[in-house]
Amino acid sequence: LPHVLLEQELSTLSEDSGVDLGEIETADLILRPFYDLDAEVLSVTVEVYSTALSSDPQGAQRIETLDVAASASDRESLKTLAEDLALLYQTVFPRRKGNVVSEEGGRVLCNLGRRDGIRELVKCAVYRDDGNGGEMISDAWVRSVDDSESRAELVISDTIDVSETIYIVTK
Repeated sequence: LPHVLLEQELSTLSEDSGVDLGEIETADLILRPFYDLDAEVLSVTVEVYSTALSSDPQGAQRIETLDVAASASDRESLKTLAEDLALLYQTVFPRRKGNVVSEEGGRVLCNLGRRDGIRELVKCAVYRDDGNGGEMISDAWVRSVDDSESRAELVISDTIDVSETIYIVTK
């Protein structure tokens, strides 16, 4: 496990050189797959870890486990298994867009909740739509969720003006 968690640190890509040495980007989620082949049935389990609580990869917290299985007898069955796994991931971690309702002390309240598929320890982008693709304000980690709303902690320490419409979208 320590080797898998350390591998989540990826080099930053550069337009000029391809990879900037010494620049490290931390993964938001780590996917740890396992498989078992039993009597021509392939079972795949993927553990999903969030790095929200720790910048140290070994401090990542498991937030979900995904399981799929299919016959391993032919390529078409394996393709279906991969499609099922991708669909399950999209179902468990849906892409959602909502509004920031308020901000206080580096935390935002938004109108996305459990009913929208939002969960704790998922990273979101907070931005203002300026009509030209949007202006990124900050990333935010979801810290608490109830049925209709959630609270997220901004990565930046500045306060934001919520008198304009500010959007939040899951990553």
